Amino acid sequence: METQFLFPNEVEKSVLWGLIIVLYPFMTSTIFGGMFVSALPTLFGRKALEPVARLGLAVGLSFLPFVFLPILLDLGQPVRAFNIMATPRFCSPMAVFGFVFTFVAVVIALHAWFVFRKDLAARAREKTGFMRCVYWILVLGVTEVTPQAERIDRGLAKFLKIVALPADALLTGYVAFIFATVPGNPEWNSTIRPVVLLLAGIVTGASLTLLLGAIFKPAVLRDETVKALGVYLVAAVLAVAALTILEVVEIAYMDGYSATVIETLFAGGGPLATMFFTVFLGLGTCLPVAVLACAFALRLRGAPLKLAAMAAGVFGVLQSFALLWNIIVGGQLVSKSLRGVVAYTPAPAEIALTLGIAAMPLLAFVVINFLVPLAAPGGEETAPVPQA
Repeated sequence: METQFLFPNEVEKSVLWGLIIVLYPFMTSTIFGGMFVSALPTLFGRKALEPVARLGLAVGLSFLPFVFLPILLDLGQPVRAFNIMATPRFCSPMAVFGFVFTFVAVVIALHAWFVFRKDLAARAREKTGFMRCVYWILVLGVTEVTPQAERIDRGLAKFLKIVALPADALLTGYVAFIFATVPGNPEWNSTIRPVVLLLAGIVTGASLTLLLGAIFKPAVLRDETVKALGVYLVAAVLAVAALTILEVVEIAYMDGYSATVIETLFAGGGPLATMFFTVFLGLGTCLPVAVLACAFALRLRGAPLKLAAMAAGVFGVLQSFALLWNIIVGGQLVSKSLRGVVAYTPAPAEIALTLGIAAMPLLAFVVINFLVPLAAPGGEETAPVPQA
């Protein structure tokens, strides 16, 4: 099938949700992944991951303010976006998403504030000048934390973490539900899509924790911590690949239009063949698993192990992005008349804008790293954690 067989009304603006919209589920799933890494020591007893609990929280927190930005830039009238909150219509999926996201954002922000309040108060007492004012505002003017208040903070932080993790899972699954409710697109209609997005979030959260930790807090990434987090990364990467293949097979075995769509996209060098087989399965799945497996088998330690973790983190992020590209962009590449495929190449301005949006959470992480200590409580020179 070639593009010259398209009907005229299928050529203009055939791909409505392009590269920028791919960042929307990428950010929501990454928030869940960061919170999952942060919750592993407290809620799941993985003491080996205590040194990166704050790093995971910072990863999720840094993506939180920018979730709506890709959608706002795609709207014709972004200034009207607040209307979904001011005049809600609960039959609208996006309006419901606004309320769910607001609840999740408040819970995560409160959780982070209780986690970091003691450190913020200590810096408010130590700093002078402008930074003293900044920290004074962040602690709401309370610069003294008594032992009793510290115990209350820890209890509230744990309670909010228990609430935040399932709420964030609901938010990520709801994003998958929004795409699944679009009629007439079999590439999006899948009952296991929410699970895939949750696992992809774990991949991205673990990958960015390893990558940003190796860059900004290398002393936190002890060998035992890297190995423990690497096991979760490998398991999530393999699970995402297995469930995605299962999705494709499930849709391909449906009769009629669905099977034709899958054949058009993947068979005979279709528009998704390279992105799915080479990027998603090859670079995004096989390489991080191979890198970490070799690092564990060779018993690498120190800097070589951190380099392997950084490489696995880069490929893990690539897997998640390729997965979402295949879902969002790939689901729009087949003509509804089945007379051909739609060509889509992001414009240079769209690529630059996407890179700019993607850089904002990284800058936010740098700011968080500057404002609060992301090492384990007690500093980076704490005693070694137990063997993973």
